[in-house]
Amino acid sequence: MRRAVAVVLAVGAALLFGAAPAWAHSQLEGSSPGDGTSVATPPPRVSLTFNEDVQPGFTVITLIGPDGKDYHRGDVTETDQTVTVGALPLGPAGVYQIGYRVVSADGHPVSGKTSFTLTTAGPG
Repeated sequence: MRRAVAVVLAVGAALLFGAAPAWAHSQLEGSSPGDGTSVATPPPRVSLTFNEDVQPGFTVITLIGPDGKDYHRGDVTETDQTVTVGALPLGPAGVYQIGYRVVSADGHPVSGKTSFTLTTAGPG
């Protein structure tokens, strides 16, 4: 009887721990402009790169300026692991927050934010 219980526990542990990588959610690997960087020229677009593909059609990106306005323009595009959205002409100098929500390949939503600093005011 002990042997049967040990086998069941071993099989259960193997299934549980062997499947762990499938439970991993997408993680942000980088952004453009880079997180915490300073730029003098407003970017025409912002992009985020993840460690795995994201599901198309569910991505939301915001680009919030120091004045509280959203400066993203147009639809988000998803290409494999990278999501991109256009940017309106940016306004005042200061910190711009890139907020995101994507759906991982495993179906779980992942959200977060990154930021960059615009050192010279834009025309927006």
